[in-house]
Amino acid sequence: MESFTEGNILICIPTIKALMDVCEQLDLEDSFVYLTKDQDVLHVLEGKGCKEIFLLEKGQKVIHFDKHFHKVVFLEDSLADTCTLAEVIKASIIAPLIVVTKNKKYPKRLYECLGARHVVYTNCNDITFLIH
Repeated sequence: MESFTEGNILICIPTIKALMDVCEQLDLEDSFVYLTKDQDVLHVLEGKGCKEIFLLEKGQKVIHFDKHFHKVVFLEDSLADTCTLAEVIKASIIAPLIVVTKNKKYPKRLYECLGARHVVYTNCNDITFLIH
């Protein structure tokens, strides 16, 4: 398990829809590492030149990262995907988890029970204030 130190930002993108919402904002020169469980997301990120992409395989419980992260930004698109990826994140690294969601029907406390330190409810796709 990684320790909490200043370092990179892990961006969790569970679906292609979540990626398309923020694709323009991702500066490929920044120290982002991506985590997804969707092959389509993987292919789009690779096509944009991203080098550090982790694909969560079905049934995988832990990912061994060789970097330290100072935060995890999770682009929530579906509660089921959030649950799956949050479990893996908690088992793999120690860093604050920030969930960004447009879905206002789930209370903040639910996301906190999944491991989120912060929940950002938004109507827009602008996440630059979280990643820069």
